Amino acid sequence: MTFTVSDNILSEIKSNGSEVVFVDGLLLRSVEKKKKRNEIIKFLMKLPVLSFFIDFFVMRFLTRSLHSRIEKDIVFFGELVSKYSIKKVILTTDRSTGAELSIAALATRVKLELIVISFAISAGIDSSEKMRKSCFYYYEKNISWNSTLLPNGKIISFFKKFEKKVIESLGVKIDNPWVLGAGFSDCMLVDSIREKERLVEMGGNSDKYFVVGQISHDKVFRSNINRMDVNKKVRKKYNLKRESIVLVAVPQYYEHGLCDKETHFSIINEMIEILSCLNYDVVLSLHPKMNRHNYEFIAFDKDNVVIVDEDLNEILPICDVFVSTYSSTLSWALLCSKKVIIIDHVLLGYTDFLSEYNLPVLNNNKELYDFLTGSPFLYDSSFYSYDKDLVNKLSPFDGECVSRIADILRCKYDE
Repeated sequence: MTFTVSDNILSEIKSNGSEVVFVDGLLLRSVEKKKKRNEIIKFLMKLPVLSFFIDFFVMRFLTRSLHSRIEKDIVFFGELVSKYSIKKVILTTDRSTGAELSIAALATRVKLELIVISFAISAGIDSSEKMRKSCFYYYEKNISWNSTLLPNGKIISFFKKFEKKVIESLGVKIDNPWVLGAGFSDCMLVDSIREKERLVEMGGNSDKYFVVGQISHDKVFRSNINRMDVNKKVRKKYNLKRESIVLVAVPQYYEHGLCDKETHFSIINEMIEILSCLNYDVVLSLHPKMNRHNYEFIAFDKDNVVIVDEDLNEILPICDVFVSTYSSTLSWALLCSKKVIIIDHVLLGYTDFLSEYNLPVLNNNKELYDFLTGSPFLYDSSFYSYDKDLVNKLSPFDGECVSRIADILRCKYDE
């Protein structure tokens, strides 16, 4: 089994004699395979001659394939549960048709507590619909547990038709898949008061959410306390000589299917070219799922641009400016009192993402250049326009998040 949660939590739970199974995305199909499959089916669905064939025969095939895979997973996970007398399972989501659904199906047959741990700001209805444009959708005539009404009047389903059929056949109960924590979990450990309030407002059950912080918050907290030492170490390792550092969490537009590969790398390359011309050391942080080899050319031949090996939660506190698309890492930067810029080249325009902080949202590289080279007063007023008390709602941020999570996992969700 692959562990996606900090070893600190694992050791603390085990020291108390508990056994926990951690499930991650490695048990799912690869992103590339799913992306290609979806694009092929979307194309075929547009052909009138083939649309009926696709809808009937291909959907039936997909239904059987998913059901068969889940039944095999149930046997696999069931053997683990029996062998180690497992009582609790930690999931990263409760609205997936991957390995998590297999666990949920198993939980209808044996007694298991399913707990979701927060790793990021969860996608709401607005962002979920936009992020899933690379998938193929089915619009429903009536509202059901699987669907929601969009502002344009369309009723859109969260799960695809064949996925919904499989979920129902397995007897897995999902109250509202559009809200994380309102799926097949028993409870969810959220990172902040803000996130709990947000999920409840979206339709989640307040009793299911427990504010503990994030595992990553402890790492950011420690790095922030030791930022002077981290700064010296990173500057020496990468030969950073400029006074200020702009840290870029490189967007995953292509990886998330939001644009084609050529467009993605044209946008990213232009952005780094612009930043490298300013008086900053430009530090690039890639998501672990990004192929580093694809990005190395961006830093080639630029003495003030580097792609770092360190995790973002380790180096973020040393930057002066943090640039990212819509990501939970923006909250890390706010917790460390960093200047934050949201870059939105593909015009996602999320209205439900940290909106109360009034963070600058820039839609292209020219806007980014103008913003960074404009009036310092304008720059500072844009960043510091939110109520500083709001930052306290982003996390307990005290270095004790792991301990709180471990405590809850040991007991029966007592706050």
